[in-house]
Amino acid sequence: MEMNAFESYATPFLEAFKTPGTMVALSNPKYQQSFGYRNVEGQQPIDEDTIFGIGSVTKVMTCMAIMKLQEEGKLSVHDTVTTYAPEFSASEDQRSKDMTIHHMMTHTSGLPPLDTLFYANKKSVSNEEFKAMSDHLDVNTPSIDTEDEFFSYLRSKSYRLLADPGEVFSYSNDGYSILGYIIERVSGLSYADYMQDEIFSPAGMKRTFFSPKKLEDYENVAMLYTMEQKDNEAFTEASPTWWDAPTMWSAGYVKSTAKDMLLFGNQLIESKATILSADSLKQLTTQHVQIEPDLYYGYGIMIRTDFFGRRTLEHAGGIKGVSAQLTVLPDEKTAGVCLTNIAGAPASSVLESALKVAIGESPDTPTVTYEDVELSNESKQFMLGTYKANEGQSLEIVEKDNKIFIVVEGQEVPARMVGEQMLTLHMYGMEHLIQWNGKNLLFGFRQLERV
Repeated sequence: MEMNAFESYATPFLEAFKTPGTMVALSNPKYQQSFGYRNVEGQQPIDEDTIFGIGSVTKVMTCMAIMKLQEEGKLSVHDTVTTYAPEFSASEDQRSKDMTIHHMMTHTSGLPPLDTLFYANKKSVSNEEFKAMSDHLDVNTPSIDTEDEFFSYLRSKSYRLLADPGEVFSYSNDGYSILGYIIERVSGLSYADYMQDEIFSPAGMKRTFFSPKKLEDYENVAMLYTMEQKDNEAFTEASPTWWDAPTMWSAGYVKSTAKDMLLFGNQLIESKATILSADSLKQLTTQHVQIEPDLYYGYGIMIRTDFFGRRTLEHAGGIKGVSAQLTVLPDEKTAGVCLTNIAGAPASSVLESALKVAIGESPDTPTVTYEDVELSNESKQFMLGTYKANEGQSLEIVEKDNKIFIVVEGQEVPARMVGEQMLTLHMYGMEHLIQWNGKNLLFGFRQLERV
C-alpha cells in the first residue's frame, strides 16, 4: 500500500499543531507510522507498543462489557439505572427513576454536562491546573474519590435536566461513570478487574490497563505534554503527571498501545469478533440516536454511513496529554488508530486522512461538505450570545461586518452559515457543526445553555 501521500500530508500538519509524538496504525492492510517522539527531550522513538492514554475511546469498551453482561442474562440495557444503583438521583429530579442503562449508553438520559469529572480528578492535579480547568470551579470543594461521594454529588448539586430521558442527546461522562458502577455491582468484580478478565485479556491486549501506578511496570511509555503560552507564543512543555479519577475510570481512563487498540478494533468487526455475539455487536453498533447529518451514536461508538461510500464506527478521546481516535471500517475489515501525547492534537483528522489514502482518496478531501446559505437577520440575531456548560465548555457567537464569528478557547474563529440555526467552524483540521436545540446549542456533542 502506497502511503507516501498520507505521510507527506501528516508531517507538516502535525508540526503545525506542535504535536510532540503520534502513532498511526491500520490493521488491513497492515500499516504503521510514527511521527515525532514519545519523549522529545530524550528523542525516544514511538512504536506500536508505546503506551498512550486513549481518553473517551474507553466508552465503547465499557459498553462492550455491558453487552457481555446482558448476554449472560445478568442485566438488560432497558433496565432502569435505579435497579442497580437505587441511590442514584439527578439533583433530586423524579425523572431519574425513568433513566435506563440504554439512556446512559446513548447519552440521552437528559443529564446536562457537569463538572463532576474535575473534582474526581482533583487529587491528581496541581492547584494551578485545577484553577485553569474552568473559571467556575471551587478549590475548596472536596475531591470525589468514592462511589458514595460520586452519587452524593449528583444528588446534591443543583442543575436542571435537559429534557425527559430519551429526548435529547448530550454527551455525559457522568452517565458512563454510572455504567462502571453497574458493571461492578452486577459482576461482583471491580470495574478494572472485569475489563481485564472479560475484554482486554480475551482480545489479546497485553499492555492495556487503567491505573497510572501500573505505568511504573512498563518501559516505552509516552511522556505527556501540555500547550503553554508565553509572550503570545505557544510552546509545548513536558507534564509527566497523569490525571486520574478512579471514580470515573469507565468514562475515559484506559492506557493502551496502537497494537492493542487494533486488536480491540477487530472486536467491532463481526467476522473477527470473539467477545460479543453477532446480535450483541449489532446492538452495540446500531444507529440509536442521530447527532448531526450522517453521524449517529450507538453504544459508546459513533457511526457514519457514508465515508466515501463506506460505513465507519469511530470514537475520539481527549484529556490532559491525550488526543486519540479509533475508527473501524467493518465491511472492509479494517481498524485504524491514532494516538498522541498532547491534548488538542488533530488525532481524528490525521487518522481520517490515513484512511482516505488507504481507500484511494486524497488525504485532504473533505469528508463532509456543507453549502453556504444566506440567513435572515432575525435568524442571525437568534444565534448571537454566550453559551456555557457546567463541564467547562464556553463559546460566544458574535457578528462583525455582517459575518458570524465564534469566540472559543481564546480564539475568534470565522463561522459559516450552513442552514437554519446551523453553523460550522474549522478547528483541529476539521469542520465542526454547531446546531441549536431550542435555546440550547449543541457543540462538542454537548448541550450548552444560553447565558
